[in-house]
Amino acid sequence: MTSNFFDANYATIEFKVSRLIDTIKDHPERRLKARKDFYIKYGFSKKSDYGFGKSEIDFLEWEIKRGVLDKKYNNHWWYNTNLKYIYLSTLASYYYENGQTDTSNLIPVQKWIDYFNAPSAITWYRAHNSTILFACDTYSSLIDKEPYHEQVFIQEVINRVLYMEKVVEGKCKYLGFIGRFIADPKFSVVDKLTKVKQLYPTAYPLHQSKLNFSITNLI
Repeated sequence: MTSNFFDANYATIEFKVSRLIDTIKDHPERRLKARKDFYIKYGFSKKSDYGFGKSEIDFLEWEIKRGVLDKKYNNHWWYNTNLKYIYLSTLASYYYENGQTDTSNLIPVQKWIDYFNAPSAITWYRAHNSTILFACDTYSSLIDKEPYHEQVFIQEVINRVLYMEKVVEGKCKYLGFIGRFIADPKFSVVDKLTKVKQLYPTAYPLHQSKLNFSITNLI
């Protein structure tokens, strides 16, 4: 009976999150508002409205400007990966608020709950990156449909955020303490970087390489 109760409760929560996703999926600004609301509650910082979520908000604003979340791209990688990311992190918050923390069957959801319980740059990156990788795996077939140079850029973006996780964990031999400061998701580094078109182009999709730097040079 207890198992049936929790199964029913999980199903109710998943239904609520799915309904939310349906209301925002074709409206980039609604996605942005949903993430801002998420981090007002779970940013865990008095220094800014969005705390550990600031870098994600800055990146999402760049995605919106680039147009990759527009409805016309609903069968493309960026659109679906972002949506899956929002779904999983929101699902984790709903579970957490309902006191349901046994989510080991979904590693990204558990990583978000770990972050809620012990917020830090490290736990945030682990939650964020495990969710991104899960979404990438889910929509790996969509990457293959992107033009070659867009595929290269997507891999570069993923490498960058994975590298930042290593930096905050102190595993980067080049940047050390300064690197951990730069990589802290509470600060404005991502906002500044997304304004550099050589790093974050605004054209979509890329049909020729415009990248003058690769994070793999540091790895």
